[in-house]
Amino acid sequence: FFETKKSIEDEKIISQNRVVQLENQINGLKSLMEAKKSRLKSISEEILEWEKLFKEQLVDKLKIRDLSREKNMIEGDISQTDSEIAKLSEAINEARNQQLLREKEFTKETLNDLVKAKSTLFDLQSKIASVEDTLGRTNIVAPIDGTVVGLSLHTVGGVVAPGKDILQIIPQKSKLVVVAQLQTADIDKVKIGLMADIRFSAFNTRETHVIEGKVVHVSADSFVDQKSGAPYYEAKIEVTKEGEKQVAKYGFELVSGMPAEVMIRVSERTMLSYLVKPLTDMISRGFNEE
Repeated sequence: FFETKKSIEDEKIISQNRVVQLENQINGLKSLMEAKKSRLKSISEEILEWEKLFKEQLVDKLKIRDLSREKNMIEGDISQTDSEIAKLSEAINEARNQQLLREKEFTKETLNDLVKAKSTLFDLQSKIASVEDTLGRTNIVAPIDGTVVGLSLHTVGGVVAPGKDILQIIPQKSKLVVVAQLQTADIDKVKIGLMADIRFSAFNTRETHVIEGKVVHVSADSFVDQKSGAPYYEAKIEVTKEGEKQVAKYGFELVSGMPAEVMIRVSERTMLSYLVKPLTDMISRGFNEE
């Protein structure tokens, strides 16, 4: 494109220079024609004067004949000069028309190339969009940050069917919630808002640490345990802010599926419960010792 454009610009400069030369020639011929016309006018007047003298028989006709021959020659030169001016003018028009035609052809070719380029660009953009879509589907992005558990797909380069579970994620910033089973006989005592004590038996420590929790949900219907066949109600106990501080203090790292024991406080503690708590802690740990 740029090479063709540069070539056309060079051709335009050459054509313009050619036109200037032709115009200079025309101007020179016009000046010569004006001089010849002036001489023709002078000779015509001189012939009239000699003809008057010839009528009075003061001169012979020889001078008149010489002047007439010169007049005819000048008229011929004027006619020839006029013809040359016309040819030069035609050459100027032809040079300008050729240059204009060349520029139109270049514009047409450029527009055709532009249409082709746009078509090619559209095709490439469509292909790029398709490739980006395919590439984007090779990356699986979770909507939340967390810890991956329960990975169910291990094949490298495998195809994942739509709707198939790949893994489970425990959100990092979500509330800590324990799902507990309530005996059907205790359902009338448990209400949302009651405080609870949570013990995580997975932590092998001499002292059984209690984490503070709060009942945030009690199921309206009962369920059946698949292993024992016993009915139960489901309760969800959320670790309170104080409980979160206790988890951090004890250095516990809680993960999904970790077993826990929950004691829901349906009434206030008695003084005896406070006195026997150290003993019950030791007994509880005694049964958990390996």
